[in-house]
Amino acid sequence: MKIGILGVGNMGFAIASALASTENTAISAIQILAHTAEDTQKKALSLSCSTMRVTPSQSIKEMKETSDVIILAVKPQILPSLYAELATESLSHPLFISIAAGIPLETLSKKLHTTRVVRLMPNIAAKAKKSVTAVCTSATLSKEDKDIAMDIAKTFGSAFPMSESLLPSFIGISGSGIAFVYQFVHAMALGGCLEGISYPQSSDIVYATIESALALAKEKDTHTPPITLEMKVCSAGGTTIEGIKTLKNDGFDSAVINAVANTAKKSRKLEKDALNK
Repeated sequence: MKIGILGVGNMGFAIASALASTENTAISAIQILAHTAEDTQKKALSLSCSTMRVTPSQSIKEMKETSDVIILAVKPQILPSLYAELATESLSHPLFISIAAGIPLETLSKKLHTTRVVRLMPNIAAKAKKSVTAVCTSATLSKEDKDIAMDIAKTFGSAFPMSESLLPSFIGISGSGIAFVYQFVHAMALGGCLEGISYPQSSDIVYATIESALALAKEKDTHTPPITLEMKVCSAGGTTIEGIKTLKNDGFDSAVINAVANTAKKSRKLEKDALNK
């Protein structure tokens, strides 16, 4: 299977790097094409020099004619200008996988003249191969194509099949949600700093604490709800319940819920605006 990647910005580069180093033997070769000034050809060349698996593509036409899968990693505002070059009247279509936010499957299918389209919504942890990625497909897409999309998404993290209608919600808890986690880490580290621990050490402790919490939550033999784990830490009349009470009183739950909901609302608006253009 030959994979083409159009666009080697931060996300395209991360995906290309992950695919180049994957042990998935089904992926035989990768072509990459830097398209904009931001997608510097230097990035493409650095990848092609680091592994024989990757080669620079000379044109969209070449990529379209030689790839089994094409990952559309250009910015959403750029993608519409490329539809004419990407679309083909041939009966043999590559599988198109788009990571462009705000462009629905229906639009991709119409503009690319094929039903073989998939949407991925990765987050920035793709470069560490820890992305959490939503995989959205149409009901008519073949099982083989769905499996290919999932396998590709899993090369740079974890993948979750998702109805396209739930994508704004997914963005609220993952795509944008990763930033909320950093905000939480920053606030916790500031609290540690207020209590006398240096900010760098405090933030290291918070990151390590998050890792320890996740390790406990992801134990093989348990799917314990987070609230149950929280209660295991709270002793009657102790320090933890005092902190939990403060979070409740200061509106922590409401702030987080509203952050997710408002993010999802904004995402729906952006998709609606994109459809109206």
